[in-house]
Amino acid sequence: MIIPRLAPVVAVAAVLFVGAIALQARPDPVPSQRTGVAQDGLVIGVQAWSFNKFTAMEAVTRTAQAGGQTIEFFPGQRLSSDQPDVRVGPGMSSEAIQKLRAHLDQHGVRAVAFGVAGIDRNEANARPLFEWARQMGIGIINTESADAIDTIEKMVKEYDIKVGFHNHPRNNDPNYKVWDPNYILSLVKNRDRRIGACADTGHWVRSGIKPVDALRILRGRVVSSHLKDLHEFSRGGHDVPYGTGVSDIPAILNELRQQRFNGSISVEYEYNWDNSLPDIAQCVGFVKGFEARNAPQRAQVRSVVQPVSWRSTRGWAPQGNVLSNSGSNPEHLFSTEEHGDATVHAEFRIPKGSNSGVYLQGRYEVQILDSSGKTKDQLTFADAGGIYQRWKDEKGYEGTAPLVNAFRGPGEWNTYDIKFRAPRFDTSGRKVENARIIEVRLNGIVVQRNVSVTGPTRAAFFENERPTGPLVLQGDHGPVEYRNVWIGKL
Repeated sequence: MIIPRLAPVVAVAAVLFVGAIALQARPDPVPSQRTGVAQDGLVIGVQAWSFNKFTAMEAVTRTAQAGGQTIEFFPGQRLSSDQPDVRVGPGMSSEAIQKLRAHLDQHGVRAVAFGVAGIDRNEANARPLFEWARQMGIGIINTESADAIDTIEKMVKEYDIKVGFHNHPRNNDPNYKVWDPNYILSLVKNRDRRIGACADTGHWVRSGIKPVDALRILRGRVVSSHLKDLHEFSRGGHDVPYGTGVSDIPAILNELRQQRFNGSISVEYEYNWDNSLPDIAQCVGFVKGFEARNAPQRAQVRSVVQPVSWRSTRGWAPQGNVLSNSGSNPEHLFSTEEHGDATVHAEFRIPKGSNSGVYLQGRYEVQILDSSGKTKDQLTFADAGGIYQRWKDEKGYEGTAPLVNAFRGPGEWNTYDIKFRAPRFDTSGRKVENARIIEVRLNGIVVQRNVSVTGPTRAAFFENERPTGPLVLQGDHGPVEYRNVWIGKL
C-alpha cells in the first residue's frame, strides 16, 4: 500500500430480542466498539486499499459481500460515485461522515482502523486525524511516522485510540527503518501500551523476514495486521488466497491467538485488482474456518455472556428488532435475573430532548441524556455517560460528569460498554466497600473510570444496597429505544 503523506493527514450486525423474554441464541461475543473485534477470538475484515479502484461506499459493500466483519479505510479514497470530490479522512463534513456510517450499518460492517496515514509532529496538525477517527468510531490508526512518536503518544493518551507502526518492504533508503520488527520494538517498548505494530505480513516476506518470527519479536505489541499470503518468498511475491502461499497463515493465526491478540486483522489483497473479490472472500473464509476449528473457549464465553431477558415488557413495543418505549405509557424494563459484578453491553437511541438510563443492580445509574454540541467544560453528570452518584440534599443530586462528549447525537444509535463491581458486605451484612463503576465506554470511548457509587436513593429503584440486583432500563422520561442488551461476568 502507498502511504499518502498528508499534513495533517489525516459499526455491527446484531441478534436482537423480540417480545418479553424470547431471545435468539447469540452467534458471537459482543464486539469491542473501538477495535471491532470479538473479545475471545480473531475477527477478519478488509483493508479498503484492496478496493482502491472503487469508492469507499463500494469498498464497504464488497467487504460485506466477501464476508468481512470490519474494514480499515485509507486516506483519500473517493467517498461515493455521486460525491467523487469527497475524500475519506479528516476533511469530511458531518453529513459525509453520517452517510458513510449509515452505509456501514446497513451492511453490518464496522470501521475499525485507518491507514496508512502520515501523522504530523505538530500537535495542532495531528489533532484533526484523531478527532475524525473518534467521530467515525475508529479505534486504530496505522502510520509510519516514527518521527512523530512523542506527539502520537500524547494523542493516544488523550483520545484512547491505538496507533500501529506499519512496515513496507526494506529498501535502499538507510533512514527507512520501520521494515525491521526490531526497530519497531525499540520505538514502542517504553511507550504507552496502546502504541505498537501494524504487522504487514506480506511486506515482511518481501523483506526476507518470516512473519511468525517478526510477530514473536513484537509479542504483546501488535495492535493490527495487514494479513497477506504471497506466492513466493521474494520481493516480487504477489498475493494469493490464504493457505496457498509461503507466508504460513496458520502459523501466523496461531501465534496471534497465543498472544491473545484483539486488534484488527485486514485482508489487504494487492493483486488481480479488477476481480479480486472471490480471492478476498476465500481469505476471509480461511480465517473464519480457522477460528471455528481453534476456539474451544468460545463455548465458555457464551455460557457467561448472555442476552438479557425481562420480567415484563409492558409499555414497550417490539419494532422489528428493537424494543421501544414511546413515552406515552412509561414503564421500566427489569431483568429476570439479578447480577453482581458484571459487564453490560447496551445500544440505545433517543430523540432530541428525551432521557433514559441504565441502572446497574437497579440502583447505580449511567445516564442517557442528549449532550450533543456540548464541550467538555459544559458536560454534567446528567449528560450521556454521566453517573448519578447520590442524592445530596433538597437542592438535588450530585454525580460524575463524563470525561469527554462521545454522544453521537439524538436520533442515532449509541453504545454503552460498562464494567461494574458490586458492593461488598461482611458476614454480618455490613457494607465494607462501595459499588464501583470501573469503566464506561460510550461508542467505544472511555467516558468514566473507577467511580465509587452509593446510589441516589430518590432515583434508584431499590433504597437499600444489596450484593445483587436486576439490570433496569429506564422508560419513564420520554421516548427511548434499546437493542442488543447483553450481560456477562466481570
